[in-house]
Amino acid sequence: MNMTYRTRRRLGKLGRILLISVLVFAVVWGFWFTWLSRFVVYTSDGAQLRFDQPYTFEGGEVAVPPERETVAIHYNEGSGRLETTSELKQISGYYATTSMLLDSVEAVDNAIQKLPAGAAVMLDLKSIYGNFYYSTGISGAPVADQIDSAAIDRLIRNLVASDYYLIARIPAFRDRAYGLANPNYGLPTSGGYLWDDDESCYWMDPTSTGALNYLIRIAGELKELGFDEVVFTEFRFPDKDRIVFNSRLTRDEAIAQAAAALVESCAIDGFAVSFQSDDQNFPLPEGRTRLYLTGVSAMKAQSVLDASQIPAKDAQLVFLTETFDTRYDIASVMRVLTVTS
Repeated sequence: MNMTYRTRRRLGKLGRILLISVLVFAVVWGFWFTWLSRFVVYTSDGAQLRFDQPYTFEGGEVAVPPERETVAIHYNEGSGRLETTSELKQISGYYATTSMLLDSVEAVDNAIQKLPAGAAVMLDLKSIYGNFYYSTGISGAPVADQIDSAAIDRLIRNLVASDYYLIARIPAFRDRAYGLANPNYGLPTSGGYLWDDDESCYWMDPTSTGALNYLIRIAGELKELGFDEVVFTEFRFPDKDRIVFNSRLTRDEAIAQAAAALVESCAIDGFAVSFQSDDQNFPLPEGRTRLYLTGVSAMKAQSVLDASQIPAKDAQLVFLTETFDTRYDIASVMRVLTVTS
């Protein structure tokens, strides 16, 4: 279709008019939007125009990125501060293992009721996979399906009401569930992923405030339930080669510092915070604390006791044994509970 020169001229003129109109509209709209923005008030019902707002703006603060969240360790201060002069007494008693509780909580209860009054009783109350055996109130903490937690709750109440010295045994840094939920608190490898052991369990970094505060919450809950003592197992570094540990502390210093922080935070008069180890030189801190030793034969019990640097050896050094050999009685001793079906 051929278009005359006059028609082309008219269309060109119309196009220029439209372009100018669009530009003018954009400029006017921009100024209008900028001017109106000072009168926009955002409420729970949406945005509203409020023309009674002032024409000037108050000076604001420069926005800065939020700092990485940290979890502080709360220490006992003032009258509730750790009393290092509180004297621990020598104990003698029995411990019930996870396998016993899996088999029959009732049988464990019956066996304990046959013990003499004043005996010490230690219960495993958490698995290495992070599952609690009792009805914990700690947010996000899983409860084991394999063990009747309601029966464990009743057992705890019965023992608290009886004349026993009640001890809870808890894996500390070995915790698969907590490691999955809090990977920043775990021990990394050179490849950047979390280190796990042969049972697919993650281990927590002893210098992590988050991991330590988790143990503090557990200890506090156990004390509220009526326990006299908590014993932390797996309180060590599990591997020397694959784990990357970047800290100003050595590994030994990290373990010693973590143990001291837990004792200072949680061990008060009437409640002890202790550690289980096969290392006779475990850095036991000052305070209401004990060292539960495993793997010591009866014939070496005396020499181990003599070589120990623990101040109150008979009360603070505890032999864990599966035998009834009386040579362990030179110090505190916990023997495996005899359970009959």
